[in-house]
Amino acid sequence: MNSVELSKQVSIEVKVRLIGKGNDETMAGNAISVTPYDKDGVNDDFLEGSMPDEEGLAKFVISKSDFSGTLNVDDKPDFYFMV
Repeated sequence: MNSVELSKQVSIEVKVRLIGKGNDETMAGNAISVTPYDKDGVNDDFLEGSMPDEEGLAKFVISKSDFSGTLNVDDKPDFYFMV
C-alpha cells in the first residue's frame, strides 16, 4: 500500500446519510447530530459537528490543520463519528 500525504491546502469532504436501523428511513431533525473526531494517542481531536438536513445528509469539510495539531505528529487522519 502506498503512503499518502496531504498538503495543508487540501481539504477532505465527508458526507454521511443517516438511516434507521432495519427500515432504511431517513433520520433527520434538530435532535440528531453527527460529530467527527480524529483518533490520537492521547487526546482525540474534536472536529466541528453537523446536524443532518431533511434528507438525513450531514456534510463535513476537514483540512489537515484540523487534525494535525501544532506538533504535526499526526499526518494521516483516523476519523470516527458519534451520532
